[in-house]
Amino acid sequence: LGGALQTSLLEKARVVQQSTDERNYHIFYQVCGAAASQKMLQDLEVADAGQFAYTKTCLVAKNTDDAKSFGETKVALKFIGFDDESQRDIFATISAVLHLGNLSVQEDKDGNAALGDDRHLQAVCALLQVQADALKKGLCSRLISAGGESMVKPETRAKAQQCRDALAKALYSR
Repeated sequence: LGGALQTSLLEKARVVQQSTDERNYHIFYQVCGAAASQKMLQDLEVADAGQFAYTKTCLVAKNTDDAKSFGETKVALKFIGFDDESQRDIFATISAVLHLGNLSVQEDKDGNAALGDDRHLQAVCALLQVQADALKKGLCSRLISAGGESMVKPETRAKAQQCRDALAKALYSR
């Protein structure tokens, strides 16, 4: 019995944007497809793929049973040594990525980026175990250091959306 390891590049841009009739990565659809029958996924705030911005472009793939594939993925993960807790952590990260895509970045009265306290923000924070204020600050402002001094500068709505998508890509690539 033997095996081979292969290194491949992850197309991170695909996490946040797909072409027409192109699906995102299979695991997103697998967890969404199995969510209705898996309490663990429900506890992780996973819902139907049509509910998430990063997966609603193309919901169906020919000859693909996402719920069945999820079961096969869990068996494969167990086979290579991922226990139930490690698998839960993986699926929590997948759910956090999905909810990140649904964070609505708005503008405040001064034209700066702002995030509301909606269910997606609460889900991301719970899944990643971070404080809502810290996530808002991280996505909606930047720290500028010069000459030994530091200041926090608000981001524009467009920059905050880029930050949100960059975080989603970074989480998925880990």
